[in-house]
Amino acid sequence: SQVVISHADADHIDGILALIQSDYIKLGTVFVNADASKDSETWMALRIALQDASTRGKLKVRTEIGDGMADQLQSGTVQIEVVSPGIASRLAGPGGRTPQRSRATSNAMSVVLRLHHDNYPVMLIPGDLDSVGLADLIERRKHLGCDILLFPHHGGHIGHGSSPAARMQTNATFAKTIIGQVNPQLVLFSIGRGHFSTPRPEIIQEIHTSVAGCRIRCTQLSENCQRENLDRPASHLTDLPALGRNGNQCCGGSLEIVFAGKNTVAQLDHSQ
Repeated sequence: SQVVISHADADHIDGILALIQSDYIKLGTVFVNADASKDSETWMALRIALQDASTRGKLKVRTEIGDGMADQLQSGTVQIEVVSPGIASRLAGPGGRTPQRSRATSNAMSVVLRLHHDNYPVMLIPGDLDSVGLADLIERRKHLGCDILLFPHHGGHIGHGSSPAARMQTNATFAKTIIGQVNPQLVLFSIGRGHFSTPRPEIIQEIHTSVAGCRIRCTQLSENCQRENLDRPASHLTDLPALGRNGNQCCGGSLEIVFAGKNTVAQLDHSQ
């Protein structure tokens, strides 16, 4: 099996520690980029755990992943296209400047994957990609079109504005740009109810405005949609573990997507 770590933010690396240390799960190769700008204990623990597991022969570690890799990722019949970060940005790393002369944060350097099945682009997984990273993707003329978009940064604030109104405008502009590039039929938000008020209303509004008929699903209920928890368990949830199940806080819950080429979204709608 292959594991891709998008970037070094704690909420994107916490779970991998348990997988690395498990005696029951066998990992093949872990792909991760360096990030000297992060100094969290979680990031340090992961670095040590990966070094130890590699020394013991439990897994392999590739300390570079991005566009222009010598060999692309593969998972059965699913082709995994790595579209970001680009070579020039990786050579600078987080804290450095992109070719557009913008300062790159860890989010700007998020690994972006475009998944294909039956030679059809099904899904874009962009980590916490921000406006700087997206601008670099567009300048490199990378094709991002997919039927399913896992929206970046959980639908939260994309950058730091000088005022609430400026931040809202940045969020809306980013949403309009990435939706225009991807043109999805379905947008997914991985969120935790009660954390950061995601997805942001201006982002949702921009999706509705930009793509007619585009559907939206969140893993948990957003307070922006529903103030109170559900008064009864959701009957549509699958048997997959879902953190919000016990508190009736799930919206879509944990989603299992079975790739079926250009019919993936239709099959997903039928199964839910």
